[in-house]
Amino acid sequence: MQRFVNFKKSKGNYFVDTDGNTVLDLNAAQAGLVLGYNNDDLVNARMGTELYDRFVTHKVDASSLPSHDLADLVREMVMPNAPEGMVQVHLGGGSTGAEANELAISAALTKFAKAKGTSVSGLSVLGFDNSNHGQTTATLSCSGPDANPEGLPAFPWPKGDYPQLKYPLAKFQHENIAEEDRCLEGVKKSIAGGNVGAMIVEPISSIGNQMATPYFYRELQKIAKAGGIPFIVDETKTGMGASGKNWAHEYWYLKEAPDYMTFGGKAGISGFYSTYDFRMNDEATSFSQNINMIKLLNYGTIWNVLKKGDILGLDLLHHQKATSSFLKIELDRVGAEKGLISNVRGYGTHLGFDFANEKTAQSVQRWLFKSGVHALLCGPKTLALRPSMTLGVKEGAVLRDSLYHFHPNHE
Repeated sequence: MQRFVNFKKSKGNYFVDTDGNTVLDLNAAQAGLVLGYNNDDLVNARMGTELYDRFVTHKVDASSLPSHDLADLVREMVMPNAPEGMVQVHLGGGSTGAEANELAISAALTKFAKAKGTSVSGLSVLGFDNSNHGQTTATLSCSGPDANPEGLPAFPWPKGDYPQLKYPLAKFQHENIAEEDRCLEGVKKSIAGGNVGAMIVEPISSIGNQMATPYFYRELQKIAKAGGIPFIVDETKTGMGASGKNWAHEYWYLKEAPDYMTFGGKAGISGFYSTYDFRMNDEATSFSQNINMIKLLNYGTIWNVLKKGDILGLDLLHHQKATSSFLKIELDRVGAEKGLISNVRGYGTHLGFDFANEKTAQSVQRWLFKSGVHALLCGPKTLALRPSMTLGVKEGAVLRDSLYHFHPNHE
């Protein structure tokens, strides 16, 4: 009820509600606005161009009636943004992360079953206990229990323990490696039965904004490869530059690319990139149904804006690094001086930090909204930042000041 938005008046990192209040949106419309509200470059790209006009006028399904230049559009709009080593793409018909993950899971299980000469039925997907890959049956089945509070029907698929790291990382290096090794041993036990046909992990967990060190993910990939298990990285929330890199898994510095990497949600269109060995061989399934060409064009346009550069000649990834450094330093200062927050973590501006308990977290969230700052919880006592790529130091200071002046008796 508090968040009826006037999208016509909203601009940049601020939305305007129906009462005329201007609110700093650190969630970017459910993390769906890479460039913020009414970005000029994106709006102008959609207006009066032959490409957009063609597909607005003719709302075709590219999977059944492809445009004569579809291959060129995929090559120009989609493939330049593929992670290194991932040379194939499969596009879905929707736009959500759940649809992207469903596609990748289906492809991975089919690939595993064919390689092992077995049936897909009876296979499972190994996920982790604090993840959220979507709200479909398959994605709920490989998500953590907190992603399914209503207890919707799901398969009893195994879950690995996600490392619970101590901060600061440099101080607790030995303890954190021991914790990661414990979790890796649990993964080995979970796949020992031979029925795990795929493994899926988020670079930064949806629940709790937790992350492991690059060591954990590299070892996880080794375990999957040794068992012939397709390795899926879910970048539906962390991709599109949110982490300070194009894709968050680039921080892992893997020797080989993941087998699959999914994108959706903020990407505007859902799908996955894959390596050549994990491509879909059946031409009839190279696309799912109802490919939306406008969304495909938006995907390419957003990437072009990210890379184009601002008035200082810096692309938005460089712009974001300054904002990220400022936020981490200032949030740590609020924690040290006020004792309100702790464990500031994440990459880029895809950040999270903890409060002492759930009651405090909820109280601070309400205080922030009263102060004109919209942010969401991503766990019982963790607040998440999921802003647009255009967030600047000035907006970061608004969050810092609001936290610094929090009063526990404001309600």
